[in-house]
Amino acid sequence: MQFEGYTTDDFVMDACFQEWVQRPTRESEAFWHKWIVEHPGQQQAIADARSIIEAIPFERKIMPAHKANQIWTILENTITAQTIARDKTFFSEISVKKQADSFIFNMQKIAAGIAGILVVALAYFLLKDWTHTNKYTTAYGETKKITLPDGSVVTLNANSTLSFAEDWSGNMLREVWLEGEAFFSVVHTASHQKFIVHTDDFLQVEVLGTEFDVSRRKNKTRIVLQSGSIKLNISETHEMNQTETSFLMQPGELVEFNEDSDRYIKKKVDPEIYSSWKSEKLLLDNTSLLEITQLLETNYGFDVKVIHPELLQQQVSGSIPLGNTDILLQYIAQTFEIKITRTGNQVTVRKMQTTK
Repeated sequence: MQFEGYTTDDFVMDACFQEWVQRPTRESEAFWHKWIVEHPGQQQAIADARSIIEAIPFERKIMPAHKANQIWTILENTITAQTIARDKTFFSEISVKKQADSFIFNMQKIAAGIAGILVVALAYFLLKDWTHTNKYTTAYGETKKITLPDGSVVTLNANSTLSFAEDWSGNMLREVWLEGEAFFSVVHTASHQKFIVHTDDFLQVEVLGTEFDVSRRKNKTRIVLQSGSIKLNISETHEMNQTETSFLMQPGELVEFNEDSDRYIKKKVDPEIYSSWKSEKLLLDNTSLLEITQLLETNYGFDVKVIHPELLQQQVSGSIPLGNTDILLQYIAQTFEIKITRTGNQVTVRKMQTTK
């Protein structure tokens, strides 16, 4: 069986294992956890291999779609040509002598080897011309404005990463990969190029020209459409059966996909509330303290401790300026009428003491 007898080095070099460690999915998580339980003797090798892979700064290379199609066509044509040649040789060899058979067989091996070298060489020259990947990352509490190759503008929220190919020439897809949150202002090109935002293995946003906010935090992905229209493609897995769900969103709609439950919700909202962070302010509309603490953790890297859990259900409406973290914490405390103390990265929330 595959993977049995693997050493630490074998796991490190295995593409399937690397994909699980770097970009785990529900299916790969289920497979490897089951495999580890069934092969307890391999647990140490797997743990060591994971540590090695996680310590290596792998860089994701994005191949433009037209390059992938070009290489695939060449490989497909080469395989087809070799298959035809092999079949013709097979039928013609029936009537020749054994010595001739041996000669032809050797020539075939040489020809196949040359053809293989040519294919690899051609693929190399095409692959080396891959467009390099541009990668932008924001720190806790930082936002960044990025102009894409087509002139579209992305505002990247705190603790987020955006990756995309440097070359968007021709009619190829405009694709970006997002981890975290960003607001997109996408231009409509004359050639009607699709613009696709990849958030994970289960959801992608497809647009032509529009403005929208995408947030990918932990196991939830949220899309809020401000203007134009977008198409959502969601892959859902139920009992190992994968289904594809696609639908259009209209301005003012929010869709949130929960990866743990494989469910999504769709509702009408005020888009400005979800994109107000671009203007360095936080709009609150019956926003709970629980949501605020989650924001402090994901966007600012705080470790939040709530002494009185009942406070988390408290809701308020209003506006809070973003920017300086200490001033932000003061505004949150005043708005929710609570006491907040900060020691380094630790934030403690408790009830306001009342004086008699």
